[in-house]
Amino acid sequence: YKLQPDHILSIVKKHLPMDDETEGKIRKELMISYNSIFQIQDQEILTNETKLNLSDLITKESIVILPNKLTWLEILQAATQNLIGRGIVEASYLSHLEEQFSEVTPSIVLGNQIVIPHTIPENGARELGMCLAKIPQGFSSQGQCYRYVVVISAIDKKMHIQPMMQLLKIASDPKTIQRLDQAQDKDALLAVIQDFKK
Repeated sequence: YKLQPDHILSIVKKHLPMDDETEGKIRKELMISYNSIFQIQDQEILTNETKLNLSDLITKESIVILPNKLTWLEILQAATQNLIGRGIVEASYLSHLEEQFSEVTPSIVLGNQIVIPHTIPENGARELGMCLAKIPQGFSSQGQCYRYVVVISAIDKKMHIQPMMQLLKIASDPKTIQRLDQAQDKDALLAVIQDFKK
């Protein structure tokens, strides 16, 4: 049983006064979280035999280090192109991402650090996969600066949960982000990712 956004909101409203605008904003953020890629469908996931790690999805082939002067859309294209080239997604996946995320939105940012563009499997996902792009000096979108983009192709609600949780851990840990910042090449980036095995 999961708490629906409206249930959560009604509990909060009981204890905190809020105007309609605030309530609208909170509802919108709750809906984003609720419907996000993190949504865990059922307990079965936690006992799922296929215990994938982030390092199963982010390998040397799936890391790209991009030039600094690129725009957000150019970065999105370059990283998604990596997935297209490896047969993980169809070309249509990129056009869906470009349409959905012409700017970086809060719903695809982990820990203010890592941007995780993804869309529904029906939009051209063939298999589970990720591409990690590092932009050493960072790029700006909506006034925020980011250095890491992980384009995700998910084909069901279960397989990607553990890798996503590991990615969230990385994004929320300043020391790990610092290690990624210091990593000059693919091998060094990979070494950081490989530390995140349960």
